[in-house]
Amino acid sequence: MLKSYKVLLLCLVFTGLQKIAAAQEKLLFSEYADSIEITEDELISIFELKPKATADLKIAEDFHLNTIVLSSLQKYENMRSMILHCRNFEDAIFSLSKITDEENQSVFKGRILHSEYDDGYELRINEDGLYYLRKIKVNNSISG
Repeated sequence: MLKSYKVLLLCLVFTGLQKIAAAQEKLLFSEYADSIEITEDELISIFELKPKATADLKIAEDFHLNTIVLSSLQKYENMRSMILHCRNFEDAIFSLSKITDEENQSVFKGRILHSEYDDGYELRINEDGLYYLRKIKVNNSISG
């Protein structure tokens, strides 16, 4: 009988700790879908922007990024990277890279993150070759 009370107590403590941890999460994208489609044409258009340019990237009906290009860097012949400041998401950063292979095919990689929040988006590609932003959880315990 005593063991069952201990197990019940442990379950209650664990549940309470989970609720406390969830309450402490700071979420920037909680109102938005877990997965948002983005076309390859939209990704290509970002790479046409010049540093300091502003752009309103309408990715979905209810999801757009009001951005300023902070940098555009061609460090390697086959890779170009962009850093965009997202003014409408409390200054989140959209980092995006385009890698071109030997057959002149491009692959895009990127993330939208904010150092003070526990969520973000990661650019992914599905089995049909279509790009989408997938909501991710990030651990901010490293930042000071």
